[in-house]
Amino acid sequence: LLSELDEYAVEQALQLKEKAGDDTEVTALCVGPEKAVDAVRKALQMGADATTPRSRLTAAPREVLSLQEALERMLADLEAQRQTLVRAAKLAAVGEFAAIMAHEIRTPLGILRSSAQTIDDRSLDAPNRELVGFIISESQRMERLVNSLLDQARARPPQRQPQDFEQLVARSVAMVRPLARDKGIDIQWAPGARQAVIDIDGEQILQVLFNLLRNAIQILPAGGVIRLSSEDDDQGLRLRVHDDGPGIAEADLDAVFEPFIHRREGGIGIGLAVVREIIRAHGGDVRALPSARGACFELRLPRGTEDGYPADK
Repeated sequence: LLSELDEYAVEQALQLKEKAGDDTEVTALCVGPEKAVDAVRKALQMGADATTPRSRLTAAPREVLSLQEALERMLADLEAQRQTLVRAAKLAAVGEFAAIMAHEIRTPLGILRSSAQTIDDRSLDAPNRELVGFIISESQRMERLVNSLLDQARARPPQRQPQDFEQLVARSVAMVRPLARDKGIDIQWAPGARQAVIDIDGEQILQVLFNLLRNAIQILPAGGVIRLSSEDDDQGLRLRVHDDGPGIAEADLDAVFEPFIHRREGGIGIGLAVVREIIRAHGGDVRALPSARGACFELRLPRGTEDGYPADK
């Protein structure tokens, strides 16, 4: 594992050690900082075999070890930046895909809908009148799906102003409650923040909350429960959205926020990616927490534009 020069330095240090005695500390200077740890391990192994258990060798000076630590931190930062660029590239692909869909799908859908609406259903019998109704309603539903994809793919800076965050949570719960009621799902909201007014883009935060709640409703079986709770922290607010569904494997806690990663039938895997992008644009962070039962997501939002959370904290 060592270069020839480093091997020679360690061997010379061991020979000096044997001549000087057990109470003498000897330094072996290694050439490359990337070899420092390996040199220490090799020296200790060779020293233990050479004389007594009291043998001690220092295989690299403090400056070299400091340089190694700095290089390791640099490599970790570069890896984090690489992952950020990969996520940005995936989201850019989502935007391009959405633009293609808008051009290729919305126009023929609009033609189908408008053509069906021009049919005089009074001249049709009941079965054909029902079929025309299906064409109109389903083409409208497809237009809404395409518009929803476009809205999620468009990225814009948040337009912040003071907003009551807990009122936005209550509004989002009211928006999805009919969907939850149809599946027999109970939504429990427990506000707990003493200072709920923070600087946020209310429209974007509503989209975040709607995405989280809709995902939970779609993946939960009948009779499931979704619990939301908020609290203050040193820099802003925390919101937890916890359900009692199938949960998320610990190995996938970070992967669920990647574009095109989805855990339900019919999903395309951009909802949580958009959630993370919006929250981070606000200086906050979102993560999936380990949970003994179900899935648990935690949002953290700063109170003002000067505050912020480290993304990896």
